[in-house]
Amino acid sequence: MQGKPLTHQPKHISAFGVVNAYAKNPKTLQKKIQKKIKHGAIGIITQPVYDLESAKILLEMRDNANAECCPDKKKAELIFGVFPITKLRTAQFLSAHVPGINVPDIWLEKLRIAHERGVEEEYKVGFELSKTLFDDLKALHPKIHLMTANQFNVAKDILI
Repeated sequence: MQGKPLTHQPKHISAFGVVNAYAKNPKTLQKKIQKKIKHGAIGIITQPVYDLESAKILLEMRDNANAECCPDKKKAELIFGVFPITKLRTAQFLSAHVPGINVPDIWLEKLRIAHERGVEEEYKVGFELSKTLFDDLKALHPKIHLMTANQFNVAKDILI
């Protein structure tokens, strides 16, 4: 700007980070969370979470990372990623091909049975699993990033 001051003060930009929702070695995941916090992240958004126990572990990791990293600074928050699954094919793809996502076997089995009964049953079962998970996560920790791949009706129905 040719050495002249800006006419409008720029707004503050907040730093966020992302992490996997699941790891075979939780210590590695906690170190990644801690590193992001140390570098200024005020929020950590996870890959989609599909079970409450994983969510509780992630919250514990966040607490530990905050305590170990920067006890005197503002604490970073955790934001659970939620991606509703309404098709067996989607569940299988996420489970097999997306690192850091763990779709529980019970979900795969329920969707497999529903898939055999037809598209409507498959959608119904997947939606019910996703809605229950969303409600349970919201009760545990209400900071959630809902990802719907442009299926806005699914988002609307999940939020109701």
